[in-house]
Amino acid sequence: MSDKAETENTNTNTAAAQAGQATADNQAMDETINGRPYQLVPLETPIKRAGGDITEIKVMKPLGGDLRGLSIKSLADMDALSVQVLLPRITQPSIIQAEANALDLVDLANCAGVVWDFLQPSSVRKAIRQ
Repeated sequence: MSDKAETENTNTNTAAAQAGQATADNQAMDETINGRPYQLVPLETPIKRAGGDITEIKVMKPLGGDLRGLSIKSLADMDALSVQVLLPRITQPSIIQAEANALDLVDLANCAGVVWDFLQPSSVRKAIRQ
């Protein structure tokens, strides 16, 4: 194979790999639970349950009704109490209030970051990921 043909073949393979990566990134951003986007949060300290420990939770994008009794400002400020009240409404598997209150500080901060991320317009979230 000539050098020119090898270069063209390499360029084609690189473009295909980049397109495949872009598709994988878009699919990861498009994953939903009942039509609601979510982000997977691995827990540093698992939640202990009789049926088995929970080592990761999916935090879904909150809907308006999920915010009842909460202010968007408190969530944007990543207020711990507001995030603890919200999490049982938007997690899969669903956690109870006592479990949200007992989350490790790092896990609570990671969940608060996901909630904050969902408060951003999708165009901002996509720009951040690029």
